[in-house]
Amino acid sequence: AFSKAQVSALRQFFAQNGYVEYVTAEKMLVEKPKAFLAKELGGEGHALKACFVSKNLVEQVDASVEEALSSDSWVCCTPLVPSGMTLQDVASLVSLCDSLKDGKKGMVVSEVYVVSKGFIQKCVEHVSARAAEKADY
Repeated sequence: AFSKAQVSALRQFFAQNGYVEYVTAEKMLVEKPKAFLAKELGGEGHALKACFVSKNLVEQVDASVEEALSSDSWVCCTPLVPSGMTLQDVASLVSLCDSLKDGKKGMVVSEVYVVSKGFIQKCVEHVSARAAEKADY
């Protein structure tokens, strides 16, 4: 009965929040939380270093990344995820985004920022123009 209650409570937390920190699972007396969550929720998400994240959360971040890439912009992914996630886990989540797989549209900077190649090109053009102006003086 206790084990069923554990699984139920973890599933409910996961469904509501889109992730479960291993520390949270440990507080619920789950031994080896990473392995336990991977077994119980494996098909529903991804095991990262400090938490298990839902596929839905990855898709939400990927949608914001895709928007930034398609609009020649950039996005910081940290505010897009629950505040309890570590920077290492945010970086791992970003690496799961399909829109970054081919590397043609943009790049990851400082692990959690995604910058489109179009934005980088605009920056290069702006700096080059300013440098040319300064060189004329």
